[in-house]
Amino acid sequence: VLQCGRVQVVGHLDGERLEDALNDLAGHHDALRSRFADTGGHGRESVWFIDERMPRIRLARHTGPDTDTPHFGPFDLARGPLLRAVLHDSGPGRPAVLHLAVHHLVVDGVSWRVLLEDLDRAYRARRTGADGAAALPAKSSPLRQWARRLAAHAADGGFEDEREYWARAVPDTEPVVAAGPEHGTNTYASQRAFTLRLAPEDTSVLLHTLPDTYRTQINDVLLAALGRALCAWSGRDRV
Repeated sequence: VLQCGRVQVVGHLDGERLEDALNDLAGHHDALRSRFADTGGHGRESVWFIDERMPRIRLARHTGPDTDTPHFGPFDLARGPLLRAVLHDSGPGRPAVLHLAVHHLVVDGVSWRVLLEDLDRAYRARRTGADGAAALPAKSSPLRQWARRLAAHAADGGFEDEREYWARAVPDTEPVVAAGPEHGTNTYASQRAFTLRLAPEDTSVLLHTLPDTYRTQINDVLLAALGRALCAWSGRDRV
């Protein structure tokens, strides 16, 4: 799952300095140097760590019409990097567009503002011949430090007062999706696709009426609908 950003560039952009600034950004934010190594367990467990020798981020170049979106391809979680950048040249007389993609494991929508502001600072510094990393503000709460504090807090019993609540909220670990001969093979090979088109009236309720009434977003409404469908199908009141 990717978090993608699209920034229209005003004026001439120095690609070499931008690539340096992207690496300043990765060096400053621990999360962008994350790697996830597979431990080989049956549950596909992985170990998260921060790589201090992350390979250099390269600024890719792309030319073509605006509708020709650059293809980033899959991320390698074990090797990284989990940040990619493509500078899109739309042609003479048209502004360039910088496409950024970061894996959702290490960034969310709120983080984009911080990343873009820091990238702008680092790039402006690089353009003047200064050190882009030195132009970035002091770290407020590095991911590495937060993860260590969280682990220590849990080890010291910091969440023991919540254990009883979650034991009641999730009383068992039975899978919601039915399995067994009577339910088919239950594999990717046996899956089917079902497409449903909503009428304009239903679409309007889904997009506007429900979110406005319950002060939610459309993804909250869809997730609630999925939960109700799973409850009805499985015969359980919680999923």
